[in-house]
Amino acid sequence: MPTAKVVISQDGRKLVPFFTSAYPFSNHFSCRFVIDGLEFSSSEQMYMWAKASVFGDDESASAIMRTSNPKECKRIGSRIRLFDTTAWRRISIFVMTCANWHKYKQNEDLMRHLFNFGPDAEFVECAANDVYWGAGVALSDVEKIRDINRWPGKNILGRILSALMKKFLQMSAPTAPPNVRDLSEFPPLEKLTLEDLSSRCYRRQLSELELESLQEGQLIKVWTAFVPEQTLVENSFILPPQSQFRLGTEKQIEEGKGVLSIVGNHAPWPYQSNSRNVFFPLLPEMTLPEIEMSEQIMSSAIAYSFEDEEKRIVEGKFEGRAEWQNDTFWLRFAEIDTEKMKKLKEVWTEEANVIFRTALDLPNFASGYVKQIDIERIREDGKPKFNFWIMAKVTNVQERKFRDVHAELEAAVEGGVFVVHPIIPIGVKHRRDCFASNLPSKIANLETKQGKMMRAVLGRTEEIIEENVDQSASAIQINHALMKKLNEKQQQTAKLLLSRESHFVFQHAPPGVGKTYVAAIVAAILLSIEKEVKIAIVTAANLPLAKLVQELNDVFGCDEMEESGSVAFFSGYAKEKYKEMLEKLKRHLLISKISNEEIISKFETQDDVKEIETYCKNFEVRPRLTKERKVANLYSEVADLRVVFTTVSMAESLIHTALDGTTVLIFDEATQGSWVCLAHLVARMPKLEKVLVTGDQLQLGVHLQKLPPLLQSGFGLESMVDQLVMSPTVVQTRLTTCYRMHPTLVKAVASAVYEPNGEKFEPGRAAEDRSLLTASKFPLPIQSCPIVLLNVVGKCRQDPLSHSLTNDSQTAAAIQIVTALKNSILSPNVSLVVICLYSYQKESLQTEFERERIEVLVVTVDGYQAQESDLVILVTTRTSLRDGALSENSEFLKDSRRATVALSRAKSGLFLIGDFKTLSEGEVWNKFLETASEDSQIVGEEYLQILRNGRYMRDRYGQLIDNIGRVVQDLQYLQKNDENWRTMQQQSTSSSTSTFESRKRRADEPDQGPSARRNETWRPQQRFEQYSGAVFVRSREPAGPRGACFVCKRVGHLAKNCWYADGQSAGRGQPRGKGQWK
Repeated sequence: MPTAKVVISQDGRKLVPFFTSAYPFSNHFSCRFVIDGLEFSSSEQMYMWAKASVFGDDESASAIMRTSNPKECKRIGSRIRLFDTTAWRRISIFVMTCANWHKYKQNEDLMRHLFNFGPDAEFVECAANDVYWGAGVALSDVEKIRDINRWPGKNILGRILSALMKKFLQMSAPTAPPNVRDLSEFPPLEKLTLEDLSSRCYRRQLSELELESLQEGQLIKVWTAFVPEQTLVENSFILPPQSQFRLGTEKQIEEGKGVLSIVGNHAPWPYQSNSRNVFFPLLPEMTLPEIEMSEQIMSSAIAYSFEDEEKRIVEGKFEGRAEWQNDTFWLRFAEIDTEKMKKLKEVWTEEANVIFRTALDLPNFASGYVKQIDIERIREDGKPKFNFWIMAKVTNVQERKFRDVHAELEAAVEGGVFVVHPIIPIGVKHRRDCFASNLPSKIANLETKQGKMMRAVLGRTEEIIEENVDQSASAIQINHALMKKLNEKQQQTAKLLLSRESHFVFQHAPPGVGKTYVAAIVAAILLSIEKEVKIAIVTAANLPLAKLVQELNDVFGCDEMEESGSVAFFSGYAKEKYKEMLEKLKRHLLISKISNEEIISKFETQDDVKEIETYCKNFEVRPRLTKERKVANLYSEVADLRVVFTTVSMAESLIHTALDGTTVLIFDEATQGSWVCLAHLVARMPKLEKVLVTGDQLQLGVHLQKLPPLLQSGFGLESMVDQLVMSPTVVQTRLTTCYRMHPTLVKAVASAVYEPNGEKFEPGRAAEDRSLLTASKFPLPIQSCPIVLLNVVGKCRQDPLSHSLTNDSQTAAAIQIVTALKNSILSPNVSLVVICLYSYQKESLQTEFERERIEVLVVTVDGYQAQESDLVILVTTRTSLRDGALSENSEFLKDSRRATVALSRAKSGLFLIGDFKTLSEGEVWNKFLETASEDSQIVGEEYLQILRNGRYMRDRYGQLIDNIGRVVQDLQYLQKNDENWRTMQQQSTSSSTSTFESRKRRADEPDQGPSARRNETWRPQQRFEQYSGAVFVRSREPAGPRGACFVCKRVGHLAKNCWYADGQSAGRGQPRGKGQWK
């Protein structure tokens, strides 16, 4: 047995390094001890046996007990079925401590080895490749051992041995293991310290309450117990302040705070919905104490939403070794079950920013983003198993004082253990504090213009003074040249914002009514007349923000806008994703402002100048690394800003700098902005005088699906529009004229969505202005109608990975239509988008379009709000024919807001593909079909045949007819669904047949209908036959040589899986698809 040699650290501490089974301190050292009648041959055997037993793998537990070889025990223990790393790490230190307690307690000679080095000795496991149990340094590298501050590992085993030695020395006759249950796992991440934390409540803590009688959303009284400051608490445990081993989600106890003690009854809450307490929307009849109570509840909801997100990220982190290639790590979660895969998909998304750490308690050594995610089914027998692959690209190595981050990166590249997780959002602290301190209700009590705006936000009542806005607004403003560009209803909104009084205006704005244009006009007039005005223009997302910048640029003029002191802030992610769009707006971006030598000269410190230089350098080559918030704050200190464009998430961090002094707040696309965000912004703007909020209550709201169902409604996290429509002091205007869509499309959307809700929606453009499709030779069912109603039933398939749906027949139909359009009217100036209701349908179409080398945008409806396209192909997927046990109805189809967005994106033409019988189950879909079919025919397979064979004719009414003179329509559908179909068919056939006969007699005469020729010759698309009965599945490799990658021009993979999607050239040995190396 070798003797351990003492090493003195740089700070004078006595270290006892050890490694391998030759040393008695190693877990692999052979010794015998008994626990509860079971005899173990090493602490490694006991540890692995406990690991298998905890997760119910009796077969592995028995195999471990049959061998005395520690290495074999470790091998078996690494393959335990149903193993959960997070659950095990919570008790692993306790198990390891118990194993070593009995090892030394029952072997006096081994205990003497512990005592040989004195009570101040510290044991160090020198495992170079183990940064959890070991210190991450080699036994032979004495210099690295001496430098404790640069150890990459945690040395947990060494710490356990040091603690046990001290315990044995202190206790003359120990009879039980020390209480180490307070040791969990990780020191904390960089995170917020919020004032409250969700806590698990046990039956014994209930006072005058029965567990069975508790309901979700029920108000309760909570008493807290005193604990020392800095104590670490989580929802199910408490740790001492100096604990070194934590899970990562604990919060520190602050002065005057405590932990959950007992829970008792609270007075009933008078406001309920569906028999559940709700605290939002705020009603005018609510008293001030009730408003304050609601604010407190909302603050807790905000805190919990952050806590829930943080916990998901910590539990879904990657910890282990990974393959490295071309600045990218391939991370693999191996052999996980379906439940684990679902949780990982909630945490890991493509394009998400991530950080890389040697250990979770250390600052990150690098940052990057998720380039690609692949899920690979690896086992079919019994319960399915998957490999979850993440391609994480390193974009920046974070330099830090006193640490060699490049060495840490190198260690990870060479196969060392490291940690990767998405960045934890930290933008909710100020929002939460705002409500915890009842700031909104306090401001609402002030007799100021800001107080008036806040009373509108909180739904308070007050005396409304009648005002003639034409007289209140100045003559200059009313007669401004820009006002003449607005219609009457648009002018109504503008006059309210231009009047001398303070108004909170909510502008109802259905699709395409020019709401962004109105906001730009108001901003331009205010900037040209009011010298003291400062305008904050805010949106929930980057794309509508870019449109607002462009709109003001077009209305006000580029030079005038720049001279007015305007700047637009976009995140690094947005600058990369919308690079081409933002390049056109570069004069208004932060990069153009800080590149000015005069501005640079105003910065006082060299550190500030260096920060600016770094920003400018990264903007061109690595836009994700630009620190927009930090540089924005620096720039606002030296610039006179009058117009600031920002997303709401960034606005909350610029509130005291770039947005300081704001007098006018414009919030566009407000349906997707939460009410708590609006209230927080208003509360932080003391000089605020006017607010304009624009949105449509009938479109998609805030995405809250990741939150627990209880918090998705009634806690203020939902759309601000839900509150504004009920607030008596909010002045509501309504735009009704649509300038986006063809009149026929407007008519159908109005009938399906707005008229049933008592709202007007009328066309603002003539059919000739949207004649891209109707004036072409494309075979529309009715030449004058830009709507194609294609009834394709098909059969739904469910993706076993995501549980989303696809429909192969509808996939084939969409491909045929896109190809037909591409061969006729599509050009670089014509936009086309395919919108899907299901993500699996989107993936299937994207794959097939890449196979066919067709470049077309495919999106889900949730990601396309606030956008528009000349032509839209809408694939609805759902059908009454189902695989397996799919449910018979779909919330997607019954969601009227999703339907509204999907049906209102097209400007000149809409192709609706779906099972119309199933679609009719949705109220909006049914009404749309009913109205649209008055102007168009419902067509089916016969229409697709026309696209394939390339020939068709029209009658004098512009109806598409077949070669025997019948109108092209889906007769099978009409027979089943229209009682009057026979009468309609007889009438249309009679007129069409006579027209057909007439055309045969006078084939050389000009046609009287919309088409240029009677017998239109369509470009044959014979390859469409290949799609008959095709099944479109996930595939890494396209079929046939025509599926070359757009990026590297090679076959064998798709562009979205191309390793060199960022411009590098491909070569052998590069990773493709789901983590495979070819």
